Amino acid sequence: MLKQHLFFISFLVLLIPTLTSADIYDIELILFERHAENQDIWSTSSGEPDFNLAKNHLSRMSAHNTSLLAEKVLGKVTDTLYQKGLQIHSHLNWRQDVPDRANKIWYAMGGQRIGGVISISRGRYLHLDADLLLRDDENHRIQLNRRMRSGELHYLDHPKIGIIVIAEKIDTETDVSTMPAEAENTVPQKMPGELNPAVENSLPKAMPDPS
Repeated sequence: MLKQHLFFISFLVLLIPTLTSADIYDIELILFERHAENQDIWSTSSGEPDFNLAKNHLSRMSAHNTSLLAEKVLGKVTDTLYQKGLQIHSHLNWRQDVPDRANKIWYAMGGQRIGGVISISRGRYLHLDADLLLRDDENHRIQLNRRMRSGELHYLDHPKIGIIVIAEKIDTETDVSTMPAEAENTVPQKMPGELNPAVENSLPKAMPDPS
């Protein structure tokens, strides 16, 4: 009987790493500011983000995971944004165990001008929820959400800001601590690495040089 109990306990111990690594994702995200041509056409939500919800700041998580995620696969995307005269406020990549929708975990992101909280959770699909505050002449609360698939690039558009994000699920049969920085792209599309025409054409044109 004792041997049976020991065998069952050993089985559970072996099973735990599989369960805890089943929903681990590498996530890369770019937050940038747009130049709204008509400030009167866009609306914001009332109130402010609840910064007390944040478990950690994504900039610290990104710095901590430098050895795991040394290469940002969206580097060419940032080049495109800079060429269009857009201001990038955050370019982060981190690794996390993504919880289900009922147990969402929020993280702080951004800085003084644009900051707030963000959460990535899973149901049938991945879900990104962002609650941000833009401090312009006055404070503007911006709430965005998007349903995502693993390995696909997503662009969350707003007249004043934009978020480009990609989440790649980690192979549960591979030791997470030794995962390479660049995971294989399983989606038959131009991304990551370059913006596909549909996304690039939706971005605003570069602002004229004031000089």
